Amino acid sequence: MHISVRNLYIGRNLSSDAMSRYSFFLRLAMVKSILLLLCSVSSGQTDSLLRQGMRFHDEGKFREALECYQKVLESDPTNAEAMYEMAYTFMSTGDYKRAAAYAKNSIRKGKTPYAGSYAVWGSSLDELGQREKALKVFDEGMKYFPEDHLLAYNKGLTLYRMKRYREAEQILCRSVRLRPSHPGSHLLLAYAEAELGNRVKAMFPLYFFLLIESRTERSKTAWEMLASLQVKGMTSDRPGKISASMHSREDSDSLGVFE
Repeated sequence: MHISVRNLYIGRNLSSDAMSRYSFFLRLAMVKSILLLLCSVSSGQTDSLLRQGMRFHDEGKFREALECYQKVLESDPTNAEAMYEMAYTFMSTGDYKRAAAYAKNSIRKGKTPYAGSYAVWGSSLDELGQREKALKVFDEGMKYFPEDHLLAYNKGLTLYRMKRYREAEQILCRSVRLRPSHPGSHLLLAYAEAELGNRVKAMFPLYFFLLIESRTERSKTAWEMLASLQVKGMTSDRPGKISASMHSREDSDSLGVFE
């Protein structure tokens, strides 16, 4: 069989092109492998810094915790978890302005929003006296996280502080349904019912609260409140009108965002 020189020339070119493509894809695969390795290392460092920051926070070392979260954000500015943890730590230090800002950024700029970010954002606005805005934040959060009991609880706490007890009662009942084991929801519901003059309805959530949490400072107040509702402190100025007198009850400020 006769093979022309031209065919051999073309064959050599095809072979050279194939080798070039092979070399290109080999280099591309190597680059991808290196990038994946770097991402894996970076992800591991991020997780380590976040865990370390959480440990510092739990130990009350807030400055050190913030430094850990800041390092994460320097390498990954859209890390929603780091922004949320920053917000939570700032709120724990009483810096509600920064807490609100970081919680908002966690939602608006973060890759994956957290329900807790809405809780911290709304609660920080509450502490800053911007309670109507706080209610809107909680409502937005519940739209995206309808099963999160802490959003319902914190909205109830804000409504309670605004003396909107009937609305607080409704949303706190939702919080209790979502997480029956959450003690703060039962306690705050008892407060709201007492403010509404519902003696028996105030006693039931107190019983549940004390079943869950019986040996804390809050439980001492709950026992006193329960005794007051059972034995004394209930007066009737006129038929059908009941008022509650609970002088030893804790102020609502003792109820925290996640309690």
